[in-house]
Amino acid sequence: MKKDFCIALTLLGVLTLFTSCDGQGPQVGNLLLKLSCDTLSSTQRALSPDSQTMEIDSYHIDGTGPCGATIHIDSASSPITLGNLAIGTWNLKALALNSKKNILATGSSVAILSKSTATAVLTLDELGGDGSLSVGFSWDPEQVANDTNLELSLVNQKGTTITLPALTINKAQGSASFALKSLPAGSYMLYAKLYSQGIAISGAAEAVRIIENSLTFGSMNMVIGDLSTTFKITIINETMMPLKGSVTCVPEVPKAGQEVCLTFTVENLPAGLTLKSITPTWYCEGDILPANGFSYTCVPSPGTHRYDIIVKTDALGSIGSSTILVSMPVK
Repeated sequence: MKKDFCIALTLLGVLTLFTSCDGQGPQVGNLLLKLSCDTLSSTQRALSPDSQTMEIDSYHIDGTGPCGATIHIDSASSPITLGNLAIGTWNLKALALNSKKNILATGSSVAILSKSTATAVLTLDELGGDGSLSVGFSWDPEQVANDTNLELSLVNQKGTTITLPALTINKAQGSASFALKSLPAGSYMLYAKLYSQGIAISGAAEAVRIIENSLTFGSMNMVIGDLSTTFKITIINETMMPLKGSVTCVPEVPKAGQEVCLTFTVENLPAGLTLKSITPTWYCEGDILPANGFSYTCVPSPGTHRYDIIVKTDALGSIGSSTILVSMPVK
């Protein structure tokens, strides 16, 4: 499966043989080093650093070869011509960096350079370093009691729950916030549930992206449903690589007690991916729904309700989310 960050090192050239390591010197040749990398999409995620922070600006390659030979390369473009490289086994490591020299992705490979082999492929399949996360929450204080409580859960792409710091809550203003100074780079899912008088009255689920030495910040509005007949669609997230789409509702303006069908449509599916490789999960106000696939049918209770869908693949950084508000009138 295609990774979020991918760099291919194509080594092209005619290797001219001289002597061996046991003689007067190693066998050497000229090498043309060509770098190619998929441009990282600048599409904004639900909660992510600024788009410039997620763009690859340069590459750094380190290599060790026969007879103690080493290479250290910094490049913003390719190809690069390298001369007098020792023929034999080379251990290569590559970094993709943004303009602030923060690491976006890393990878390593072992290449054999010989008269018959002058090509190596190195895939960046790891995310390195730690970033930080700051999120604010808001709600209408006139719609809740004094015992308002906000519960959060942050889960990484492997399904591990991350311990969060204590919330800073201002019940009078209807706001809360938290900050994590150190969080491993990668994709996460953030769940929020607002309680009043012991009852969950609002919930939300959003995707989060963390980059090394970068701050991911944003806000989540905890919508408390009312009896308005207004129908709204809000797309909160477009994913980075480049899972994105929108949710539609049929009928667009439902009647009281009428069944509705919510459908998520993927846009600009990247090459190498199919719909079968995408895993969708539906939520209603933060609660997971018993739904399989990209459609969900239900009869909402009267009021305005938030529905979220989180889509992901096995590729790093692929998690995305979209949201729709459905208003059901009173009979």
